[in-house]
Amino acid sequence: MYHTLAYAVVDGIAIVFVGILYFVLSLIFGLAIQKVDNHILSRLPNLFLSLISMIVVIQITVALIRRIVKSIKFPLDQYSFNDTQKYEYSKLADLNGGVVIAFTLFTMQPGFVDRLTTFVGTLFPDT
Repeated sequence: MYHTLAYAVVDGIAIVFVGILYFVLSLIFGLAIQKVDNHILSRLPNLFLSLISMIVVIQITVALIRRIVKSIKFPLDQYSFNDTQKYEYSKLADLNGGVVIAFTLFTMQPGFVDRLTTFVGTLFPDT
């Protein structure tokens, strides 16, 4: 619950700040993953091994992005609204950013999505 309008504004700025950080870092790392996928992972002879390898690379990247974002200081952290209320950036729920990371990374990996669709098609041929 927001106690003041100023607190709500700072919280909104923090949400936008975190969202932009996650989106930009996901784009940068997504391009790097795509290069790894194009040059190494997509060339693995076994489709299942290729998919598992890509999932591992994505999971490691997500963990790395989260650590980077959490290490970047928010300029208004500990901003004092009055004598009793300070903004605590570390309590921001959006700091985990799972939705932004997942959406950005997976939409940037068309080769992975194609191989995943092929794999699912071999498991369930009638769908």
